[in-house]
Amino acid sequence: MRHQTWIKLAMVFALLAGGLTAHAGDDDEVSNLTEARLEGQIWTTFALNQHLNPFDLKVDVDSKTAIIEGEVDESVKSELAEQIALSVDGIEDVDNRIEVSEDMQVVSSNDDKGKDPSFRDRVSDATTTASVKSKLLWNRDTAGFSINVDTRGGIVELEGEAESEASKDLAEQLAANTDGVRDVINNIKVVSRQQAQADTDY
Repeated sequence: MRHQTWIKLAMVFALLAGGLTAHAGDDDEVSNLTEARLEGQIWTTFALNQHLNPFDLKVDVDSKTAIIEGEVDESVKSELAEQIALSVDGIEDVDNRIEVSEDMQVVSSNDDKGKDPSFRDRVSDATTTASVKSKLLWNRDTAGFSINVDTRGGIVELEGEAESEASKDLAEQLAANTDGVRDVINNIKVVSRQQAQADTDY
């Protein structure tokens, strides 16, 4: 099961990386795919690090800036997460929003991470998030919208904007039909493309 999870994760990253060449003519899609790939790369590095994998850290990439959020018990771990993100090829800056709470309870991870259910679940959730993002980015009816994807315990939450109820429903169906998804929470708001562009310009 563990090997299957890593194979799925590798396939998602390969798909995202391959898409950069296939759609080089569309700057927006290339940018979105690159950001999704970088997010997955940073998160996976966090998950593999014994000092960071006990914590629930979130990663978002905007252009070449990595935005990292969450809570850790020591400032040195916040600094470690920042350095890891900054070391990823393609990242030029890090917006470190990780909070330090020295009195938080931390469950130590096992040396054999294959026996740690929470670790497996988090890797699976990251794989699911990357898979859903790739579907939304490659579908012509959802590619032009800013939709954030977050997965916890196999439950996918969608947030962002779509131009119609049909596009909103399509995004939900794409997510629901992704391997590993148990349920979908659809918080997408329906706005016209003109309104979305106006909000961005404003």
